[in-house]
Parts: sequence; structure tokens; C-alpha cells
Amino acid sequence: MGLNFFDYLILLTVGRGGRFERDGDRLVYHPSGQEPLLYAGSGRGVPHTARGQAEGEVASRYVPRFLTKEFIERLREDAYTGRNDFMTDVWPHIAKEAEWVYYQHLLAADTEALARFRAEYPAMVWGSPDMAALVEELVPDAALRWSWTEQDRPADGLTFADRAEYLTWVRERLERDHEQAKLGPAGSAHKATAAMMRDMRPTVRLVVSHHGVSGDSYVHDVERWFSGLYNFIASGPPASRIEELVALADAGVVRFLGPGIRVTEGHAEFLVDSPSVGEEPVHATSLIEARLPATDLRRVTDPLQRYLRDSGQCRAHRIPNADGSEVETGGLDVAEFTFQVIDANGIPHPSRFSYGPPIEGVQWVTATGARPYVNSKILLNGDVIARSLLTAAVANLARQREAVSAG
Repeated sequence: MGLNFFDYLILLTVGRGGRFERDGDRLVYHPSGQEPLLYAGSGRGVPHTARGQAEGEVASRYVPRFLTKEFIERLREDAYTGRNDFMTDVWPHIAKEAEWVYYQHLLAADTEALARFRAEYPAMVWGSPDMAALVEELVPDAALRWSWTEQDRPADGLTFADRAEYLTWVRERLERDHEQAKLGPAGSAHKATAAMMRDMRPTVRLVVSHHGVSGDSYVHDVERWFSGLYNFIASGPPASRIEELVALADAGVVRFLGPGIRVTEGHAEFLVDSPSVGEEPVHATSLIEARLPATDLRRVTDPLQRYLRDSGQCRAHRIPNADGSEVETGGLDVAEFTFQVIDANGIPHPSRFSYGPPIEGVQWVTATGARPYVNSKILLNGDVIARSLLTAAVANLARQREAVSAG
């Protein structure tokens, strides 16, 4: 239930003649009668959290305290060797960075506790008993402490008698999230942490992209876990979409299935339920998988990429492990600094380039828009390619002139 989910949601409601109307502080949805009944579910069972509303047009960008330039350079020394492991070498620093931001915001009103946190926390190892003891002392209320388990899988361990009970739980969560989003990074410790994680995207990309961690770690830890956690926390919809979802739920247009949904194909229908919600499966006539498909050159249907692959003019990206084995990702393999497409023999093409979503797996999180005033990577990559093309064109023109002169 990420960004694509919210796009479908609007297309199938407002796009079919429904309308939202404000009734005091409450947003109300008036159905057109043309909407389908929407049962929403996912692995987590809850929508991505909303982005915090920043007060200014351009929010200041977070400068990492622990994932520093020097630290990244040390990690990159082992790139292409398979010796770096994401969970061991990278994740503890991301987690420490996030909790550094969260607790500073949480303790902002207690100057003594904040000063002690700032003095002691930086030297501690993330996840250590000393760090846990410091947090427990400064934040006695366990409900206020940051929990990666709860952030990642908020419904884990919970059971619900039926979907009505689950709806009540989800609705309360959505309303809290909407309130936090309205406070924004300046007023909410959760949204400040989410904004920090979004700002950390280029830093993490520098570390893990282009063979930065082992192949096994990239696939299992980055692709199959961290990317999902990151998107869930940092790449959610605007707060207005969460408020609209609550209104749609109140109107009975959207109902929630629960976490860990199971889909079974029946006779001309789909049976869908959740193991955590004690109710019979829903019988649905249509199923929408509202997510971006993974980039995979091996299964691509695009005629150009298929032709290049089948003719050996491109290949899938491979990441080495420390034992000499390799893991193949679905990304289109390109040279690290020039983005030249690499053929089946490992040779970069002099004037064939690719960047963005086709090279996901070579670079991390490529399907993102450019942010203003921060030298977004997507624009820098495009600039590198444009300069390469111009340089090649000038060199080719010079060769043509020399040939004419010699003739």
C-alpha cells in the first residue's frame, strides 16, 4: 500500500465521480455510486506513512553525523571484493543516525536530558547494552522509544477478531500518522526521523551501489528488507492522501484485509484473507497488484532491452561475494562512472548509456524524482552521460575533418 496504491485509490474514487468535502475539521467522501468496493491489503497490512509537511519551500538537508565521507571512503576501499556486509558494516550506522535524530527531537524540551544524550550517545556502539541503558533512563516511557521492529512491521504479533476490529486499529493509526505529518519534521520526532532517512538516500546509495556490499547481502538485506523499510518510512504519500483514505474508509468504499494477506485464485474470482484477522476470506472479482515491478533484465518484455540481451550487447549486473561466487541481479549492467552499457563480454560500449530504473541493482533506489537545490543524483548522472556524448561527438567530428584534410 505505497504510492501506486494511492494513485489507484484516487482513480477509482474521485476519478469515477466521487468527491471529498470538508465538514468542519473532518474530511467526508461523497460516493458517486460508480466506485468498486476496495479491499486493501499488503504484507504489513498498513499504508506507507505520510511525509511530514515542511514549513518552507525547500527544507534543509540533513548532514550525516556517523555515515561520514571518511567512513564511506573506508567502506568503498572494499568495493568489488564482496567483503562488506550490509547488516554488519552499514545498517548499524544508519540506525544510529536515525535514532540520533529521533531522540534529539523527543528530548528537546528537557535541556538536561538532551545535553546528556548529545554528550554520551555519539561514542556508543549502536545496539549495545550501554546505549539501551542510556535510552531507557532518558526515556522512561517505553511506548515513546524508537523500535525498528514496530516501525517495520507494526501489526506483527497482533490478532483481530474480524475486519471491523482491524479497521478500528488501522483507522486510529492513520489518524495519528496524519496528525504527525501535519506537525512536520519541526514538530514531530517521527517525521523528523523520516525526513532524515529520505535525506540519507544519496549517502546509502554511495555505500551499497556498484558492488559496495557482497552480492548475497545486497539481495537479501538491501533489496528484500531495507529498501522496503526505507520506502515505508521515508517515501510515503502527502498527508492529504492519508486524510482521504480515512474518509474513504468511513464511507465504506475502502476496507482493510489485514497483514500478511493471502490470495488464492478460485473459479472466476480471488479469495483473499489475512492469517491475523479471524474472518472468512473475501470473494473478489478483480485483483490489482499496486506496486512497481522489480527491475529484471532476465524477464524484461521491452523489445529493445530483450534484443540487446539476446544478442549479447548487454548483460545483467553481477555482484561478487567474498568467496569468489557471484549473485546476478536484474539490473542492466553499466560502468560505474560513465554509465556505459556493458556487453556480455564485459566490455563497455563507447556510445551506449543507461541510467535510472533500468540499472536498479547496480545503483540503489533509482526510481526517484529530483529534489531542488541538492544536486540530485539523477540529474548528475544525466549530466555525466550528456558530457560523454558531447565529448564523443566532438572527437568524431575532429576525426572526420582530419580524414577530409588528409584526402
